[in-house]
Amino acid sequence: MRTRVLIVGAVIIVLAGGVMALRARGGGPAPTTQPAQPAPQTPVPVTVVTAGRADFVTSVSATGTVASLREARIASTLAGIVAEVFVAEGQRVARGTPLMRLRTDQLAATEAQARAGEAQARAGLGLADTSVKRMRELYQIGAVSRQELDVAEAQFAAARAQLELAGAALASARIQLRDATVTAPFAGTITHRSVEPGEGVSPVVPSFVLAQLDAVYVELAVPERLRSGLRVGQTVAVTVDGIPGSQFAGKIEKIQPAETVSSRSFTVKVRVPNAQRVLRPGAFARGIITVMVRSGVLQIPEQAVLVTAGNPVLFVVQNDRAVRREVAVGEHQGGFVEITSGLAAGDVVIVNGQLGLTDNQLVAARASQP
Repeated sequence: MRTRVLIVGAVIIVLAGGVMALRARGGGPAPTTQPAQPAPQTPVPVTVVTAGRADFVTSVSATGTVASLREARIASTLAGIVAEVFVAEGQRVARGTPLMRLRTDQLAATEAQARAGEAQARAGLGLADTSVKRMRELYQIGAVSRQELDVAEAQFAAARAQLELAGAALASARIQLRDATVTAPFAGTITHRSVEPGEGVSPVVPSFVLAQLDAVYVELAVPERLRSGLRVGQTVAVTVDGIPGSQFAGKIEKIQPAETVSSRSFTVKVRVPNAQRVLRPGAFARGIITVMVRSGVLQIPEQAVLVTAGNPVLFVVQNDRAVRREVAVGEHQGGFVEITSGLAAGDVVIVNGQLGLTDNQLVAARASQP
């Protein structure tokens, strides 16, 4: 019995050794292992907008200068000394309003002398008229000779000429006395005054600048290449650096027929209402001319479009993935670009975070804030 137990034990030991030997030579089955799982993909955060249709405005930008519709540099027609100045810069005046008056003492004396001379000449003509009438009557009855009548008629003619001369002198004196007061030739605003009481003035030096400012011109210099799209009547949005935050609406009234050779540009005159008279001649201005308005144009922000190998592309979000699209673009306007093909209204377009994206990449979209 004992011998049998020993034999069975020896067999078990031999079998166990054989199994171990087989495993050592690689002949046994490999241990079972679990296959590796791919790492989960992290969505890329992006900002999106919905493509839509809106009016698309084609415009031309230009710079220029404010100018008055009508302007006059007013000087006295007489040389003299200023007695009074009646207006200040910025003051509105009506036509005929006195602006300044010269000293008139000498002019008044000259006018009085001319008036006396005219009265004396008138009296002399009356005497000569009486004399020639009497001489004609005497000549009719043969009491005086023809020569005596001719002398009387010559004296009458001289007296009449003397009266005309005196009348002209009186008229001249009155004109000078009148012109000693300088008046406004039209209604407007005094934009410049360069005279004070006591100063001397002359006809060659202007004392005032008078301008019509209820409306003004903004004279814009438009490049030659943009001339063909401009028309009289087109609307213009005008801003002036000196009046920040304000915008003025005007319309093209005149397009200069010839270009300025030095700058290769055309002058476009834009009439702008100026009821408050805040726009002053000489101010630097900027204008945006509305050339054309197209309705229902599909447009998206410019930053959504990338250029790859010379072709414009963008990414739209579909099922939380970025899908690459090739598109065709049109005109640009105020940070937006027209899309003529490759996109439809309602598509969700990535506008921020698209750099480095690949087609069909998982994204986490967030709407762009207006």
